[in-house]
Amino acid sequence: KVGTTGIAKIVDTKKEFSLFVSVALLKPKSIIDSRFFEYLLNSPKTYEQAQARTRGVANRNLVLKDIKAIGIPLPPLPEQKRIVANLDKLFVRIDKSIALLEDNIQHTQNLMASVLEEVFGNNDWPEYKLSDVVTLFNGLAYKRKELLSEGKYKVIRIYYCFK
Repeated sequence: KVGTTGIAKIVDTKKEFSLFVSVALLKPKSIIDSRFFEYLLNSPKTYEQAQARTRGVANRNLVLKDIKAIGIPLPPLPEQKRIVANLDKLFVRIDKSIALLEDNIQHTQNLMASVLEEVFGNNDWPEYKLSDVVTLFNGLAYKRKELLSEGKYKVIRIYYCFK
């Protein structure tokens, strides 16, 4: 409801629990499978509807009245269960692919570190202090109005260096 909207999770418990004020609890009725409902709520189409209905600037709110107004496609229950079974299989494969990609990234990072270590780690070059080879500057704390496109200073933000 407040802050990050559109993240749906099933709470599968019989225990009593409390909700933080910014969390909404949606209890599925008998015409919708709870796992189908979770997938549906996390789909881009439903997420876009939720985002379009949020209000506010700093703390965005999605109030219950607007949550109730979100439209969802609802196939018959047997079709919902078939869809969930298919999505479960697909997400298992996607999770395996993600794990393989993460392994590949780790191996690549290790290879890069190894190559750099080979070049710079063991040599007989003379050693210098950084202050002998570069001029060091601290960043400045600019006022927000100075950072705008029509402001006084052009500023490089670290964020843009890694995009």
